[in-house]
Amino acid sequence: MNDHYIQGVEDFKQVLGMESYLNEVLYAFTDRVDEIKQQKYTPPINKCQSYIFKHLYEEIKLGQMAKLVNMHQNYLSALFKKELGMAITEYILNQKVEEAKRLLTQTEYQISEIYTLLNFHDQSHFTKVFKK
Repeated sequence: MNDHYIQGVEDFKQVLGMESYLNEVLYAFTDRVDEIKQQKYTPPINKCQSYIFKHLYEEIKLGQMAKLVNMHQNYLSALFKKELGMAITEYILNQKVEEAKRLLTQTEYQISEIYTLLNFHDQSHFTKVFKK
């Protein structure tokens, strides 16, 4: 998200119009922070959600998050499912799809660029997840 908005600022040739763009950026970041704050989960789950949000454009592994919250992978998976009602992998895919929607509506990126940015291995997998 940061890279996208930084690129947008760099594309401006004149100061005119930049104020409304910066307001859009501010609102987008504020909305994302508000979404995270409204969710009331245990600290390990909040930490995992924050990690997912910060690393959405990378490959996210359960082992990395388990180390982050100092829990066994199986216990973290069970806790995540209990609190959010879905598996960690499903949650990550949902977040990536939401980001893909934002990128499709707010940028000029092609689908091939978006699925590559979000670390999907191929377009067919991305399309299948997106449709679901």
